[in-house]
Amino acid sequence: MKFIDKFLNSISMYRLMLYYLIFLVASAAILSAFGILPYDATDILRGTAHLLIVCFLTNLFFSKILKAPYNPESTLITSLILSLIMGPGYIDYRSYLLFTVAGVIAIASKYILAWKGRHIFNPAAFGAVAAALILNQGASWWVGGEWMILPILLGGFLILRKVKRFTMVLIFTLGFLL
Repeated sequence: MKFIDKFLNSISMYRLMLYYLIFLVASAAILSAFGILPYDATDILRGTAHLLIVCFLTNLFFSKILKAPYNPESTLITSLILSLIMGPGYIDYRSYLLFTVAGVIAIASKYILAWKGRHIFNPAAFGAVAAALILNQGASWWVGGEWMILPILLGGFLILRKVKRFTMVLIFTLGFLL
């Protein structure tokens, strides 16, 4: 545990979350490439790349226009969360439109829906809900199948260890089971 704690203490929470989300997307693409997950690995990677580009450009636009500080890790995290909840499906113009609308709204909300420098809503969730309402296409946690349980639990443990909230998770788990 000392090695894990030393690693966790050497990086920020943003960086840990970024590494975790990259790991989840990569795991999903690899498992899909081997036919274990029922998705096309190239669709996963294309959709993720599209969201990364849309979110980067939107963030660049708003940070320049509003002369606001730019946090690239935050933009990457939002992009990757969106890629994990928007679903790879069959990538066609509707998927790209959905990804574009969700990404633009998510990043815009970081600048527009903020109070004292803090987000009022989770930007990825806000972008996904807004895109679903506008385009009548919902989001889902498509990557949460049984083959992804190990990557999810591993990353969840590291994040939990970093924020030191084991008691809160234990209480939630007991309440859920009851």
